[in-house]
Amino acid sequence: MRLRSILLAAVILAAGSVRAYAGTVTATFSSLTDSQNLTFHWTDAGGGHTDTNQPSGRFLWNVNSTSSPIGTYGTSFFSFCVDLSQNVSPGSQYTFTETLNLTSVPIGGSGQAMTSQAANDLALLYGAFYNDLIGSPNVVGKSYNSIAYTGAQMAAAFQLAVWEIVEDDGINGLSLSNTSSRFYDTTDTTVVTLANWYLTHLGSKADQLVALYSTGAQDQVVFVPVNITGVPLPGAVAAGLPILMLGGATLKSKRRRQRDEILANA
Repeated sequence: MRLRSILLAAVILAAGSVRAYAGTVTATFSSLTDSQNLTFHWTDAGGGHTDTNQPSGRFLWNVNSTSSPIGTYGTSFFSFCVDLSQNVSPGSQYTFTETLNLTSVPIGGSGQAMTSQAANDLALLYGAFYNDLIGSPNVVGKSYNSIAYTGAQMAAAFQLAVWEIVEDDGINGLSLSNTSSRFYDTTDTTVVTLANWYLTHLGSKADQLVALYSTGAQDQVVFVPVNITGVPLPGAVAAGLPILMLGGATLKSKRRRQRDEILANA
């Protein structure tokens, strides 16, 4: 029983360490490759805010370095913002901490952590429409609901949908036209129409999203391959588990031999 307890404790420790493990990503913000200037309204603990003619769309980052990353980023990656209270500047370098647990990421507008409903619906949004936004250097336009949109409009609408989900999901419903909610936009009806259409056509859940968060920069969400080898067991636990397992097998073998000897001599 003691050996089983030790083994169980080791497994629990290992599993907990995997969940807690996080790497860092240092990257330079290049530009918003596809964006529209929008005016939107949002609320935080300090009251209401209006951002006028704010570029909104897809962020392009150039990777400077990574430390035991969860995600596989290559030399550059795209992201969308989940933090309205902070900024990033083109040409500036930032270091982010990675996490697969989006509910541990504080969102700027409300000042609270992202809800589990919002994290789930973000994955549904990405699963439904993110592939339409994959393009380099620019997103290729397409039609939704018989309406043609440019790549910039699509990226801006996707960003609005992300903000609406993280700010209002589970609280005020998902609509960018609800002026009593914590986030809304009524200035660009074309982009708002597409964003609302995205929000009412959430699809199959995407694979794990990675959040990049920082106390001094806008938090981001990226959809990149998750690097399982980048989430290793701690060295001591990883080395100890095979030894414990071998010890358990040896003990069982010894007990089996003792039992066989007793039966033979009976």
